[in-house]
Amino acid sequence: SSSINIDNMVYADAVNILADMQEEDNWFDAATGSVDIQQYLKMMMDEHDHHEVEVFNSMIHDDEDYHTEDEDDAPKEKKRRKKRIILARRNENGQLEAIPPKESLWWHMYVACPQEDDSRFLRKFRRRFRHPYAQFKWFVEEARKEKWFPEGKSSSPLELLILGAFRYLGRGLTFDDLEESTAISEEVHRNFFHKFIKIGSTVLYERYVRAPQTKEEVQEHMHEFAIAGLPGAFASTDATDIIHELCN
Repeated sequence: SSSINIDNMVYADAVNILADMQEEDNWFDAATGSVDIQQYLKMMMDEHDHHEVEVFNSMIHDDEDYHTEDEDDAPKEKKRRKKRIILARRNENGQLEAIPPKESLWWHMYVACPQEDDSRFLRKFRRRFRHPYAQFKWFVEEARKEKWFPEGKSSSPLELLILGAFRYLGRGLTFDDLEESTAISEEVHRNFFHKFIKIGSTVLYERYVRAPQTKEEVQEHMHEFAIAGLPGAFASTDATDIIHELCN
């Protein structure tokens, strides 16, 4: 039968354990120092002192991590998850350190140092984010005043999250693209976007979106569409104009 040779065992306690077990079970051959595996496994299934079996197993396998049940009950130190670095730079010692969101490209360009007096900057901002820069500032102020997106001490900068939502909608960037520009993880951008959409579809929709209620309002809207070459139209959805034939 299969056997495990323990002639070189250096643990003195193992001898005593084997002797105690030998009194009841015929699985250890003291003459050869071998263990009958089948009998040993059967013994483990019986009602023996499992603590002794555990100690013996640890000795056979030279388990340096062996510990008692009392140690299992002791409070374990919580492992701290290492914070992932999104954007990095090297410090004066040559070690990598994280670049915080408030030192990212978008923070410098659009929050800390915007070129509001430069018409080219304003045109590019509107093309990139589908909003005038003044409207972006208003949106941030309104969001903070109305507490649409509650902020905490460790929250990501609200300005960058709003810019990310604008760019995601306006140009179809991915959340991963936003991570590169803001040093804010794509998962944070994704979670914020759901909140952003909820505010837009409830609070802002109820405040600003309304259909013409009177004949005069309908005619006013039709006049604007007629000037644009779309006579007969009085409303549009998602910036899509639909031409109605034979509408005079």
